[in-house]
Amino acid sequence: MPVLSFVSTKGGSGKTTGAVVLSSVLASAGGRVALIDADPNQPVGRWASTASLPDTLTIVGDAKETNILEIIEEQSATKQFVIVDLEGSPNLSVTYAMSQSDLVIIPVMASQLDAYEASRTIKLVERQRKTTRAHIDCVIVWQRANPAIETGTAKHIRQQFEVAGIPILNTRLVEREAYKAIFSFGETLYSLTESQVRNLEKARENARLFAEEVVERLRVPAR
Repeated sequence: MPVLSFVSTKGGSGKTTGAVVLSSVLASAGGRVALIDADPNQPVGRWASTASLPDTLTIVGDAKETNILEIIEEQSATKQFVIVDLEGSPNLSVTYAMSQSDLVIIPVMASQLDAYEASRTIKLVERQRKTTRAHIDCVIVWQRANPAIETGTAKHIRQQFEVAGIPILNTRLVEREAYKAIFSFGETLYSLTESQVRNLEKARENARLFAEEVVERLRVPAR
């Protein structure tokens, strides 16, 4: 079963939000999903402790360098998707998870600092490819993007990535209050209500398109 890791060499890039949103969409569609929390701060675990989760979504916490390979192997045996939320720094847990990943998703916000850190992350993936001699796909996803326009900074960064041949998902995870409300209320996108957050359907549609594009990328033969 495919393993997807959310990786960045810096914190605050939106890894956990992306991992939770993707996991929630896939699980709500009936897929058996494991979401592994490999961040020492355990943000997924804290959210899941009060969240209304579907039966198809399993949360596995306390993943670290000493057990992450075994956890990924165990969950891959019974789940359709295994998603790993990793710490925002390069370490052995990140390296081990990438070695088992079919797709590394690199969240980026529209800042030059995020672009620089994304480039560092891609170099980590490239080194892991050489070490394992295996194809590890990677792609960038825009986080907290402006829903109406592409800002000048975002356009400049996107053009830098395109020139460098770095793949970017067409679907951006836009700035939506619902993505914050997931953690505020301890819910998924599908257990939140309109009384808790506005424009919920727009967030769900954005998340669905994001998940569909990720799944489609998994179907593309190795590049």
